[in-house]
Amino acid sequence: NASMDLAVLGEEVRLVGRVGDDFIGAHLLDELNKKGVDTEHVIRVPGENTTVSVQMISSRGARTLAAKRWGANETLEAGDVPDELIEWADHVHIVAAMCLSGFDGAGSARVFARAHELGKTTSMDLNNPRFDGECFHLFRDALKNCDVFLPSSYEVERAVGLTDMHDIR
Repeated sequence: NASMDLAVLGEEVRLVGRVGDDFIGAHLLDELNKKGVDTEHVIRVPGENTTVSVQMISSRGARTLAAKRWGANETLEAGDVPDELIEWADHVHIVAAMCLSGFDGAGSARVFARAHELGKTTSMDLNNPRFDGECFHLFRDALKNCDVFLPSSYEVERAVGLTDMHDIR
């Protein structure tokens, strides 16, 4: 969503990720390309499904996860993000930290450290529907080189157990 939104706003966007070799993956890549997102670095994983989330949105805008099918994107690795792509970028954003089993932890920390070495800005958002209890260790090291951190209050509560807005700051 973020890459498509930025492309629609006129930004040059290159996306890194993994999709399955299914209809959903093909359709997703087609739609991203139509909106101007460069998907050259999205890997199609044979025999895997594409990750799919279904969200229910109330009339007040509150979101509830209705269904989630885990798939290829959870196997993303730091090695899937080539240095030349980080060099090209002005900004590096990690979407859905805590849902990228092969990338969370050391992988995201390495990519953000490299981005900062190259003078790039960084940001990250969370998504943690499968975790109970503290899971701060999954993104702690990436935060050392994260310029903008975008969790929801619900995600902070689930990840580190904080509920008071003054403590969360």
